Amino acid sequence: MSTEKIIKLIPKIKQGTVVKTAGKEYDIITATNERYHAFLPGKWRLKQDKVMHPITIGDQVLFHILKEGTGVIQKILPRKNIISRQANHAPHTSQLLAANIDQAFLVVSYLYPHTRVEFIDRILAYTHYWNIHTIIIFNKTDLLTAKEDQKMKSIIKIYQNLGYPTIAMHIFDQKKWTLLEKKSENKITLLIGHSGVGKSSIINAIAPTYKRATNHLNKKFHTGKHTTTHAAMLKIKKNSFLIDAPGIKNFILPTIPNYSDYFLEIKQYSLDCFYKNCQHKQEPKCAVRKAVQNKTIAYTRYQSYCHILAEKKESLQF
Repeated sequence: MSTEKIIKLIPKIKQGTVVKTAGKEYDIITATNERYHAFLPGKWRLKQDKVMHPITIGDQVLFHILKEGTGVIQKILPRKNIISRQANHAPHTSQLLAANIDQAFLVVSYLYPHTRVEFIDRILAYTHYWNIHTIIIFNKTDLLTAKEDQKMKSIIKIYQNLGYPTIAMHIFDQKKWTLLEKKSENKITLLIGHSGVGKSSIINAIAPTYKRATNHLNKKFHTGKHTTTHAAMLKIKKNSFLIDAPGIKNFILPTIPNYSDYFLEIKQYSLDCFYKNCQHKQEPKCAVRKAVQNKTIAYTRYQSYCHILAEKKESLQF
């Protein structure tokens, strides 16, 4: 039976979008802009043993109205995509971050705090798997020395050469805020990155009415502090939404087939490998390793791929 027929036959059943999560409780908004506070039945939660929380921001759900303003979720509708990661210290459990998004803003900083290129590569591989348009935002450029700025630009060039859109900016760059606002129009956009890279500041610039909390870095370790504790979808314009998710320290990729397919340049050169099932490690006549030696594939990208491959082989042993 279709969703439309269910809603017509059962008046107290409504469809809505999850816009906020807090543990086992969820805020849902309907197409007519009605807001409900809902929860999951306990037995339903227990069935979902491979995910920490089975519902995430952006999910389309059917829920049963209990009384005015509250409800109980009955069904998750099919997702067009899902952003998740392997839960820390739980290799067979996923942590959902967002669903049904149109694009991602991958917010990074060369320093204060430092974002490793492997973190960038892991996010890009996963968003490429789901065919999610991703813009890499190099934030806090005003804090860099001339030498540091040149090093950052050399990293940016790697991703530009692969066709990834990049934006270098800082909090005082009004033109870049306007550019991000324009790129957010008529889309659901997920902001993803470490704590402290400036995700909340970006939201405050694009949608100042929300006044998202910001925080200072840890002075000793130059790492960010969590200011966003619960994920939320924020409406900035009609049909335009930003998803503000808590900062991620490590991104352990969930299981996806053929990791090399989601490193664009590795996939391209792998077509010339002698062995069709080449993993680009020790095999002879490997076109990918040759391209790394010739510097047509960035060594940092190849290294990220190798680390992911080793990580997945290790997890299979448990």
